[in-house]
Amino acid sequence: LQRLHDDVPPFPTADALRVLADELGVDPHAVFDGLRGEPVAAASLGQVYKATRRATGEAVAVKVQRPGAEDLAALDIFILRRYGTFLTDLLRALGRDLDLAGVVDDFGHLLQAELDYTAEADNARRFASLYACADRRVGAPR
Repeated sequence: LQRLHDDVPPFPTADALRVLADELGVDPHAVFDGLRGEPVAAASLGQVYKATRRATGEAVAVKVQRPGAEDLAALDIFILRRYGTFLTDLLRALGRDLDLAGVVDDFGHLLQAELDYTAEADNARRFASLYACADRRVGAPR
């Protein structure tokens, strides 16, 4: 988890384009214009680019997951769970009933949800549909 923190430099745009090509199944430049520069934001799990959809001319934000983020997170959760299980057993031997492995499992589920960009997009669409009429100042990415 040390490598997955918020103060990280962006990964190379060439790597981001490869990730997008793998996910989209086509060259990202066939779908988006403007993906050549630096990202507008970079964080531990991914980064975001400004682009334009070729089909509609609509300005969009393209979020790209950092290569290897899922594998790195899974390994760290596995290691943390091993420590959590050991410490839970130790604490129980000392008369304390604290399930640290369960805490790590909960954290792992939350982290996995953060890595699921499809679910994130679904949630944004749901949010937009629920609050579309409530206040025009409230919006969600599409």
